[in-house]
Amino acid sequence: MWDKEGTGIVTFAFEVIFTHDVHSHFENWPKVAAKIKQLTGRRRLNGEPYLLVDIGDHVDRAHFITEGTEGQVNVALLNQLDYDYATIGNNEGITFDYQQLSALYRDAQFKVLINNLFEADGKRPSWCMPYDVKTLGRFKVGIIGTTVNFTRFYEQLGWRIGDPVEAVAQCVRKLKQEVDFILVLSHLGLPRDQKLAKQVQGIDLILGAHTHHFLPHGQKVGQTWIHQVGKFGQYVGCVQVYHDHAYGQFACYPRAEAVQEEEADPESVQLLEKWEKQAEHHLAHPLTVLDKTLPISWHEETMLGNLLAEAVSDWCQTPIAMVNTGLILDHLPQGVVRLRDIHRICPHPINACRLHLRGEEIWSILDRSLEHDLQSLEIKGFGFRGERLGMLALNGLSVEYSPAESGDAVITNIFTANGPIDLHETYPVATVDMFTFGGIFPEIYEKNEIDYFLPEFLRDLLAARLKQGKLERAAKQRWIKQTTNKKEA
Repeated sequence: MWDKEGTGIVTFAFEVIFTHDVHSHFENWPKVAAKIKQLTGRRRLNGEPYLLVDIGDHVDRAHFITEGTEGQVNVALLNQLDYDYATIGNNEGITFDYQQLSALYRDAQFKVLINNLFEADGKRPSWCMPYDVKTLGRFKVGIIGTTVNFTRFYEQLGWRIGDPVEAVAQCVRKLKQEVDFILVLSHLGLPRDQKLAKQVQGIDLILGAHTHHFLPHGQKVGQTWIHQVGKFGQYVGCVQVYHDHAYGQFACYPRAEAVQEEEADPESVQLLEKWEKQAEHHLAHPLTVLDKTLPISWHEETMLGNLLAEAVSDWCQTPIAMVNTGLILDHLPQGVVRLRDIHRICPHPINACRLHLRGEEIWSILDRSLEHDLQSLEIKGFGFRGERLGMLALNGLSVEYSPAESGDAVITNIFTANGPIDLHETYPVATVDMFTFGGIFPEIYEKNEIDYFLPEFLRDLLAARLKQGKLERAAKQRWIKQTTNKKEA
């Protein structure tokens, strides 16, 4: 390790301070702000150069303040701390519609770097740039931003998204003769960052995100350092960069700064309170009036679960729908139902989708869904912001089942609107996109032909269903427990 005290040969060059994958965890943000002010204040006091950057997924529409301000609160928080650069993650890129993303950074006082995002006609959006060059002390630093290429989703929202590795390689070729140091802000995830470090020569440092890895002292791949510090604003990432004058080389010293013990920054608290009032006002819009409370359960059929299944079926125009009840986090109380209530019980950035399943595949999925362990399964990721999977709420199906000696029930008959299900026939089915990303139900996960319905979230569909009225339709029982076994269909 080099002598950081300095012998006249090795000296401090600059520091990069960064956040990523905050996911609108605003309960942590005032402490994050306090830590950032401490770190940047120290550099300013000593007259030492630094960069402050965010690597994406600062936004998460699961938080009502982000939802109620269309992400403007997140931009305001970054502005308040004088961030220099940001790139986008999938939560910025594909949970907002085209107009919302185009307007997200209208008030940004920092530069947005994304090298692989384009308008549908191939032009770069006016609100971002692929890279920038910034002079820090005696050195020119090239900063590149790139994000994960969920091609199908971006295209459906009106964008084009390119291969990030190819885009970074192009930027590096342009920059390497112009700058002393190349930094990549990468919302690709650790495995692809490692691939990037191996395939693209000339990158000095990759600040990563997306996969929520925690690398307290970074990771070196070839000649490239990679750093990532977890999720939700629990840590602030830092990389001190030193320069060896004799050899003309740089050395990086990554670290992670915990924020837990910090005192909340009062300015950030005040700013959040201001935006919270705006969000509350926006989400106070009334949708309907309930004459009774609608409960929800992970293990028992409810009207509210059935309403969500009906909403998804209506939206995707399919006779059959299957959605997990764990998507609904709480009951809806009697009285006026507002946008905030729907967001509270269904905060997930999850979309509906349509695919085709054979009758035997539907039977297999429904049979597994009766397993208590599966209903109690803890789910992380895939847009899910709840706790447990829950049972399957249905539309267009009636299922007879009976207890089994193992403790889990077994299906004895399944009926569609046209009679007993045909195990060999193919049916159009609506469900939720989280099942197409994870292997919970292989019958769904392994399908190639899937129609995704963007940008509306499940809560938008549920709100539309509630406004439609005639809720008594959802009271019709879909799961029918039998006291005696019947011959299977």
